[in-house]
Amino acid sequence: MATILNYLQQHGPSRSSDIVTWLTHDQKISAEAARKRISQLQEPLFKFPVHLLPKGESFIYHVDHRKTERFWVQFLDAMRTSRSAFGSTIDAILHVVA
Repeated sequence: MATILNYLQQHGPSRSSDIVTWLTHDQKISAEAARKRISQLQEPLFKFPVHLLPKGESFIYHVDHRKTERFWVQFLDAMRTSRSAFGSTIDAILHVVA
């Protein structure tokens, strides 16, 4: 069975809801079991320490992704697609700076 680590190696850092969807649809496990796997992450997988996504959602990443451009691009994309107020604020700042 594929793991969250496999998912992150293929898709990069991701919203927890995307991982839960993958686990329930592609891996055929229950939503409750998928959420439990997310809650029990162990190194080298981490949750972003500050909740900037709505509805208590987490941003999950592999330690090797943390200091990469891909991490930040996907994190900002996660904030945009989840309609996070933080994403809108960062976009406004980036627009002014550019």
